[in-house]
Amino acid sequence: MRAGVFLCQCGGNISDVLDLEALAGHARTLDGVVAVAVCQFLCGTEGHRLISEAVDEHGLDHLVIASCSPRFQGPTFERVARELGLGENAVAFANVREGCSFVHREQPERAQEKARAIVAGAVARARHQADLPRRRTFLHRSVLVVGGGIAGMTAAEELAAAGVDVHLVERRATLGGYMARLSKTFPTEDCAMCSLAPRLTSTALDGRIRVHTLTEVEEVAGPPGEFRVRLRHRPRYVSETCVGCGECAAVCPVRLPNDFDFGVSERRAIWRDFANAVPPTFAVEKRGWSPCKRACAVHTSAQGYVALIAEGRFEEAFRVATEPNPFPSTCGRICTRLCESACARGQVDEPIAIAALKRFLADTVQDQVPVEPARVVHEERVAVVGAGPAGLTCARDLADLGYRVTVFEAQPLAGGMLATGIPDYRLPKAALARDVARILARGIELRTGVRVGVDVTIDDLFAQGFRAVYLAPGLQKSAEVDVPGAELDGVTRAVELLRELNLGGTPAVGERVVVVGGGDVALDAARSVIRLQAQRGLEPDVTLVYRRSEVEMPANAGELAEAREEGLKVEFLVQPLAILGEDGAVRRVRL
Repeated sequence: MRAGVFLCQCGGNISDVLDLEALAGHARTLDGVVAVAVCQFLCGTEGHRLISEAVDEHGLDHLVIASCSPRFQGPTFERVARELGLGENAVAFANVREGCSFVHREQPERAQEKARAIVAGAVARARHQADLPRRRTFLHRSVLVVGGGIAGMTAAEELAAAGVDVHLVERRATLGGYMARLSKTFPTEDCAMCSLAPRLTSTALDGRIRVHTLTEVEEVAGPPGEFRVRLRHRPRYVSETCVGCGECAAVCPVRLPNDFDFGVSERRAIWRDFANAVPPTFAVEKRGWSPCKRACAVHTSAQGYVALIAEGRFEEAFRVATEPNPFPSTCGRICTRLCESACARGQVDEPIAIAALKRFLADTVQDQVPVEPARVVHEERVAVVGAGPAGLTCARDLADLGYRVTVFEAQPLAGGMLATGIPDYRLPKAALARDVARILARGIELRTGVRVGVDVTIDDLFAQGFRAVYLAPGLQKSAEVDVPGAELDGVTRAVELLRELNLGGTPAVGERVVVVGGGDVALDAARSVIRLQAQRGLEPDVTLVYRRSEVEMPANAGELAEAREEGLKVEFLVQPLAILGEDGAVRRVRL
């Protein structure tokens, strides 16, 4: 760096306090300084000539101006530097007038010491200054205004009036900012909304202003005139065709603290900040999935129908509960209730009784909600193999999409394992029948007693005109048990026993029965055997053996407690080694 330091006397304003010759001597000792000069008025023609001669004589590439504030004469010396071909960034300023001689007029020694430091700092700063590269650019006549309050709207309107396109970004759902929250404005105590409302209207109607609400600026890149801005726009979940009537908010069952008035009051989940808001469209606040909905296997909006029940709107709650799951009567009785395990209320006292509320809806209002046959939109026919939960749910969804559906079921009744694998004391047949009837009422044809693969093949179904086949045969067979003696007479699989019982049969059971397993099927079988023994006039003698501990037992703890009250004996950490018999029949079990 080849810098020149130029000290200004400023007509005595500086030189009457500072010893400029001593300061010049100090400047000559600084690294990079090759020229030092003192002038009465650097800002005048004499100073201009002095700087020009020094640049020519010493080949200066930086100028250090020790004079007044750069806010006062900065543009003058920057212009001089441009005219000399150095560029305005080649100038470093040392404010020794306001910073030294003015404030320390009665302390010249302190002023001198401070001036030495300021000049040294300016020289050091000049070393890092360089002229910025210049380039030609084409300015886009558009402006981004961040903030939709009174200041942002005023700026947007003034820019639009000057012929500039404006993008007005506001992070809230409506314009107005803090002024919209005020009752009166200081100091005249005028009505805040009376002053704000005309501005809201004019901003919304100005053709050059595009309003972006629920939007935040994520990144600004590029040079001036060619800025590239990335915005994150949050959805409203409400169509722009909304006319702002407010009927949706009146029926919304979800209440939240109103952040517009800082939580003093409540608002609905679908809301608008104030009556004459801009834009007038309502917005829905979604906070992701609730814990109960996330835990549910079919993601039922449990929080939705619970909220509707709280408002006494039972028919609407029933529709919400059955939208993803067409078995409300069934699930209200036998669901594993993962939703209740995840319920946030359980962290306070007890989970909400979600399954019981669904059962209440199914038993109370199911018959009051009519079912209309689905409108046929498509000519294609679809065959569903299996009338269990999967097959019937698929059939209902396809019917709602406008397809003609036929369900084939091998058993004489629909329901799959719900009908043949769950005892009547847990799931009454009438409750399941109501669910099935509502599904079939959508216009679905059911053919029972038809086993696909035996009575009819997949190729036969296609030959009959079905364009697609959905296979939902289920898993209605017990797992094989690798225990010696499992083939003896008197050894029965639990699934087969429950099927025979549910189809109207009376399985043969002995006076003493051992049930192996710790799941729901094993527990259902054990409690069913207790009832069969009671029907024969026998004292219940059923023992359930499980190879793990009670904590690890997958069966429902409440039902296990009920089974024990019925007389069931339970042995943990026990498993069968062999089944012993005589004449081909079971006599005892080695554990």
